[in-house]
Amino acid sequence: DEIGREWDPQRDADQYLAALNRLFRAVALKAFPGTACAGLQGDAWVAFIRSLLPENADDSSLAVLARGPYEPVPDFDARALNEQARQWVRRYG
Repeated sequence: DEIGREWDPQRDADQYLAALNRLFRAVALKAFPGTACAGLQGDAWVAFIRSLLPENADDSSLAVLARGPYEPVPDFDARALNEQARQWVRRYG
């Protein structure tokens, strides 16, 4: 919720996505110390997150974490991405 208050996903997409990526990574580093998750980037990072979410989770919104930082105006569903982040924090945070 704090990320959404600090950065508007429509106007500040790059900062918003960077903050969500930091959140996912901080939780992963705490929950899975000693794994290779710290060095994962791009599609490998997204695959790591997807592999740890429930099977029935709609994880299509996560792809933007890999490609969004390289797009001038990334297209993504902020609501769905926020829900994925909430599930990640509840499950592993």
